[in-house]
Amino acid sequence: MDNFLYKKRIGVTALLAQMSEFKYKKHAHKEYALGVPLDGIQHYTLDGDQYLSYPNNVMFFNPEQIHDGSSFDKKDLKYTMIYLEREHILGNDNIPQNVIFNKPISNDQNLKNKIIHLSNAILTNQEDAYVLEQLLQVNDALLNNDINVAPKDNRLINITGS
Repeated sequence: MDNFLYKKRIGVTALLAQMSEFKYKKHAHKEYALGVPLDGIQHYTLDGDQYLSYPNNVMFFNPEQIHDGSSFDKKDLKYTMIYLEREHILGNDNIPQNVIFNKPISNDQNLKNKIIHLSNAILTNQEDAYVLEQLLQVNDALLNNDINVAPKDNRLINITGS
């Protein structure tokens, strides 16, 4: 049985999905997407490379990054995702940052737990203040991962010796 539950609170969307036969075609999101397989193995292609994400992994998708997705070997897969708009990614100074995730998968158990808590808070209709606190904890945990922070105005700066 394929089942998808989406809810949005304070500008953050949470998804709880359970699937076996379903496959996502190539697509992209305008938001950052952070996901955790809860049961089963997530198979996907990202930037031309294939990945398997196991329970306890964290999957990272940058905005506009094309990917697909399915359960591995058509076995049951249950996972949760949170979708964060750019203004929800905060730096050390609590200013929104333009972030680029440098790797598609992490084994950071603290971040995994924070994502699950935020997703559960949204999906169970917790108070906005509690959801916000969970979002701030996700941001704190993100700072310990392999990310690049771009200038807020999104302009790239090229420094060369020419």
